[in-house]
Amino acid sequence: MKIKLLNDGGYYGLDNVKFPVVVDICKNDSGKCRVSGAELINLGGKVGSFSPTTHYFFHPRDIEAIDEN
Repeated sequence: MKIKLLNDGGYYGLDNVKFPVVVDICKNDSGKCRVSGAELINLGGKVGSFSPTTHYFFHPRDIEAIDEN
């Protein structure tokens, strides 16, 4: 599933990313959406600010759903 990140969501280290940007997300058992650190780094996030093996949550006001139909 994909979403559009509208802004940095308050995370430090995404200064080089031009928003909005489309990313792949993961859903956990509670249905919350999260973006992998590896994805954020691939977008231009600072390596020292994000762990590639960690997932980061974004508030619903900071994202936009993408219709994949």
